[in-house]
Amino acid sequence: MPTHFHWQIYVHKDFIERKTLRNHVEEVERQRLKNKYGEKGFTNSSPTLFKVNENSLVSLNEAIGILQRTYTRALNKERNWTGSVFRADCKSKDGWSEEFITVAKSNGKADFRFTIDNNYGYTCMKYIHENPIKAGLVNATINWKYSSARGYAGLENDGICNVEMGRTIIGIK
Repeated sequence: MPTHFHWQIYVHKDFIERKTLRNHVEEVERQRLKNKYGEKGFTNSSPTLFKVNENSLVSLNEAIGILQRTYTRALNKERNWTGSVFRADCKSKDGWSEEFITVAKSNGKADFRFTIDNNYGYTCMKYIHENPIKAGLVNATINWKYSSARGYAGLENDGICNVEMGRTIIGIK
């Protein structure tokens, strides 16, 4: 099991509907169980993983917490474990660097990793977009409906990622 996760998100929405988050989490779980146990792993008659008020909103930070808790509970139940899967203080990291990574440093200048002539941002984005393929969930990055790859391919424009800013940072038009 991997001990780290890579997320590179340029957010232009502070909140999303809980229903959208729930649907995403359940789709990932369905695919995981299908891959592990076959077609009968998770059926349409299976109960939902969690109940929500259909009209409520969730912040990005809360959504990440929900994803971590949901994953931890499912993994602990499946393997008859107890305890934490994620360390107490999850934070943004760049490989082995302990600093908090942002587009701009505290002095206001752009972080060198996100300058136009550096392919760091592109490399991170490519890695993230290819994760569903490597996990066997889809055969193309744009086929994962929750991926920002769909936005970058021009297939949707209502995701939570700020595609325009991302394009600027990674140097594509």
